[in-house]
Amino acid sequence: MQQQGRLRGAIPVAARGSALGRAGEFLGGALDKLQTAYDQAFEVAAGGTLGKPIWTQIKQNAATAANGTGVTRLLLEALQGLRATLAEDGLEMELHLVGHSVGAIFLGHILDDIGPEVPADSATLLAPACTMAFATRHYGRALERAALPTGGLHLHALSDENERAETVGPYGNSLLYLVSRALESPRKQPLTGLARYLEEGNPALAAIAQGITAGEKRPGLNAIKAALSADCSDADL
Repeated sequence: MQQQGRLRGAIPVAARGSALGRAGEFLGGALDKLQTAYDQAFEVAAGGTLGKPIWTQIKQNAATAANGTGVTRLLLEALQGLRATLAEDGLEMELHLVGHSVGAIFLGHILDDIGPEVPADSATLLAPACTMAFATRHYGRALERAALPTGGLHLHALSDENERAETVGPYGNSLLYLVSRALESPRKQPLTGLARYLEEGNPALAAIAQGITAGEKRPGLNAIKAALSADCSDADL
């Protein structure tokens, strides 16, 4: 009778443990769904209010500063003079460009102005916030016309798991996810810094070519894809 009593006492304990486990799983799933719904509402709000105009202005400022008579033109002219001065003394100058996040947009425009007078020896992008179409258009062209040497473009991005672990205030994903899903047009633009879009064979890569003229899409796209497949890793950060 004593043994039967112990068995009868163990059954409710096991049942309670199982019930608590199921309740925890249910609560966790419900919270995940709530966060997802909140993030989607946040994206809609950010894209429909001040977020998108501010992001557009940031990109316009980067283009204005880098092109024409902007401050970058003055910098390139100064570098050209420095290179000539060093050459008189038998010395060489190397130019290595590094851009993080929106800095990739600024550097992309800079490369449009870089020529044989002051060539760039490398460009390194850390979690670039530019779209894949932008990267193909600007960095692809730079590789094609030797403004960047073959093998001179390096990209580093977080794994998608680590990217999703980042947050922006109450938003449950990273800044790059917010840019992709809310601030670019149309929504869910493939960004060069998001690992999910860098995987070989990803349909998003093929879709980029649709927005680029036939004369430039293949060489530029292939150059970007080759660079992306080489350096998409957390280990390089």
